[in-house]
Amino acid sequence: MKIIKEGFFQALGVFFCCVIIAVILGFIFDALQLASTIGVGLGLVWMGVAYFNQLEKEKEKENR
Repeated sequence: MKIIKEGFFQALGVFFCCVIIAVILGFIFDALQLASTIGVGLGLVWMGVAYFNQLEKEKEKENR
């Protein structure tokens, strides 16, 4: 069993994508503080979704 699962890296990538996109939008609309807060929040939510989705895929592989 790996200590760090593959789903974690996928989830981390999703998190950083959300944060980077939010920071870019914050610079465009001159609302960096609001956009970065929203980006971190959305990033954490989608990071959780991606990680738990990966866990479900692993369980499906084990059941087959």
